[in-house]
Formats: sequence, structure tokens, C-alpha cells
Amino acid sequence: MSSQTLSADVLLRAGYGAFRVQEEDVAERLWSRIIADQTIPRILAYAKMSLGMLYTLRRDWHASAEAYQAAVDCGNTEVLAGAALGLAGIHHRAGRLYAAEAAYQIAIDAGEPLGAIPLGLLREERGNLTGAAKAYQSAIDSGDDLIIPALLS
Repeated sequence: MSSQTLSADVLLRAGYGAFRVQEEDVAERLWSRIIADQTIPRILAYAKMSLGMLYTLRRDWHASAEAYQAAVDCGNTEVLAGAALGLAGIHHRAGRLYAAEAAYQIAIDAGEPLGAIPLGLLREERGNLTGAAKAYQSAIDSGDDLIIPALLS
């Protein structure tokens, strides 16, 4: 591991530590510094997704959507599903249903079967009952242990 990767990992973890103890401004500065200074795709993706989560907690939907989209755009498989789910939730909440559907599909394709549940709900909202049934069935077919309890809740 190079010294650049090590120092970026340290900053990323320091941001998580600050976030856990509710030092959101410190976490935001650390993650923003990583984004400004780094070129390592994995670290950039984690920092951008972390900012998305922070902005979501602050209910800053515009900044959250931008951060999640930036994380998705990194294409890093480690964070793609989580960032896409975050982005889909923001779009869904804002009524941008086609954008939400596309983001849910990215999350599912990236290996997050739980994304099929809100995708099914979204399709029901739009009156696409066949598409909703397909989404729910794909969630069940994934075999993920969290699917059935999530469908029953």
C-alpha cells in the first residue's frame, strides 16, 4: 500500500470516527479534503458516499443527491450498490420516479437485492403491477436472508 493510499485511508477512517461522535463538520471537512486531494477511485467513492450519507442526515437533499451521484459515477464496485440505493431514495422522495427506478436497478445489478423491494413499491405507485411483481420475485429469488422479513414489514 502506497503512502498516499495509507494517508487517505487514515483520513477516511478519521472522518468515520468524527461522524460517530457527532462531529459532522469535522467529518465533512475530512471527506471533502479527500475528494479534493485524491485520485484513488476506491477512496474517492467511499468519501463521496460518506458525504451523501451525512447530507441525507442533514436533510440537504440536493447536496446528498450530488454526492451519491458522484459516488455512483466512480464506478467502484465496493460502494456502487450503497451509493445507488441512497441516490434512488433521494429521487424517490422527490418524486423523480424514473430516475429512482434507474438508480434502484443499478443497486440491484451491483449486487444489492434489497433494492428490489423499494423498486417494487415504486412500480406499484406508478401502476405497473407486473413490474412490481417481477421486482418482488427477484428479491425473493436472490435468497438473501433479509428479504423475507423486509417484504413482510
